[in-house]
Amino acid sequence: MRSVLIIGLFFSISTAGEILFKIDKLSYDKLPEIQKGNVEIWEWNPEFTLGVCDESEVPDGYDIEILDKNPRIEHYFIVKLIEDNVDLSKYKKYADVLWKKGNLLLVRGKGGRPHDLKIRAEIKYVRKRPIKFSLIKTPFPSLRYTNPLIEEMILNIDSATVYNYLLRLQNFVTRNSHHDSIARATEYVFNQFLTSGLDLVYYSYAGEDPWGSFPTNNVVGIKYGETDSALIICAHLDATAGNPYGVEEIAPGADDNGSGSAGVLTAAKAMAPYTFHHEIRFICFIGEEQGLIGSGTYADSCANAGSNIIGVYNMDMIGYNSGGIEDLDACDDNHSPSQFLVDSLIYFGGEYVPGFPIIEGSVMGGSSDHASFQDAGYSAILGIEDGSVQNPYYHSTGDTIGTSVNDFGFMVNTIKAIVATVAELAGVTGVKAQEAKRFEKVYLNLPTIISKPLNLKNITIYSASGKKVGILKKTGIYFIKLKKFPKYKKKIIYLK
Repeated sequence: MRSVLIIGLFFSISTAGEILFKIDKLSYDKLPEIQKGNVEIWEWNPEFTLGVCDESEVPDGYDIEILDKNPRIEHYFIVKLIEDNVDLSKYKKYADVLWKKGNLLLVRGKGGRPHDLKIRAEIKYVRKRPIKFSLIKTPFPSLRYTNPLIEEMILNIDSATVYNYLLRLQNFVTRNSHHDSIARATEYVFNQFLTSGLDLVYYSYAGEDPWGSFPTNNVVGIKYGETDSALIICAHLDATAGNPYGVEEIAPGADDNGSGSAGVLTAAKAMAPYTFHHEIRFICFIGEEQGLIGSGTYADSCANAGSNIIGVYNMDMIGYNSGGIEDLDACDDNHSPSQFLVDSLIYFGGEYVPGFPIIEGSVMGGSSDHASFQDAGYSAILGIEDGSVQNPYYHSTGDTIGTSVNDFGFMVNTIKAIVATVAELAGVTGVKAQEAKRFEKVYLNLPTIISKPLNLKNITIYSASGKKVGILKKTGIYFIKLKKFPKYKKKIIYLK
């Protein structure tokens, strides 16, 4: 009898453990009721919520479906199929389908890198950590009159500029995140940010997909403000023609997403000559087609550092017109804290680009980089061409200028609307004075650990956002201008 009890106890312990569960169509405002105790929410979108907990702690009062056991050792992907009636049986060696509704799937990856995978789909990797959420709903400021500085700013946005940026991006032939060409594309973006006159340009770690790293990293350009609070204009630079985990030799990605990246470059060029109350960051991410890897890594790093990000405007596919007057869809995907960004874009876009139709929209499964920021607790939306009619060329070798990108007027209006909105929210204050002689930048790697408050004499210290500080109280990145020492006079030292 005693031995039976021991066996029974062993069986109970070995089979108990964590499970992955799903709740359909859970309102974002209900998340705090779920994510408490030892329950973690790993994914939220308008269609479903994914959570992890011990089998004994499944939340009560909800229609819960258990999808998997021991989820921390697995890799999960949300897949939105572009084509209908796809035969999923041919993908069994790559993944197990845990849930399917129409063209939206949740799958569990298996085996090594699926380098020969050929599927036209949008993919989001489920990052195995609790999402952060905020129920703060920010009202957007009312507009008493249009700002002449912003009117002047958007006059510098034209079809020729957008076309030249997009053509150069298309001419890389492929911007697949696993091809060496993506490194040349990020270098091009880096140099264009510098040429535009942004205050700081750097590569930001893009992270890894479940099978390894990428040949390069995200590119970030910063326009300093008077505060550390920031707005972000972003897009993904990478492209795919249907084999995102392979090394595609041809993936021109004109609409998806050369158009959005050209929009970021154009916005940076137009906004760099002006000064703002809040900081503005211009970012081109990689690894989007592999599951929002680059933006997920960046957004999580911002949240972990406590960065104050007011809002994110993500441009993804802004160049295709299915016929007639194309409207811009502003998508918050029912993420209530992001509603004010939609309202702001519709309002300010309408004021500064009169006659340009902007409507509230939504995308399934959180399948673009704005979703990474929402998961990190920030307000973020997507600007995308009319979602009611799908571009038949994207995620194919036919995604090129002329067929897939066929409306530069729409692209220009989209960029103007987003630039005007961000300029209003960031608080444009004037035009940057032209310096007679710009300081040469010298980069030094110095110890990152500061054990006690450090007061440095004969130098001027600036924070990463450009704010003057007197004492270094914690580890971080600072800009140092030496007042003495002739060798370094009129130079900026990068201290980290």
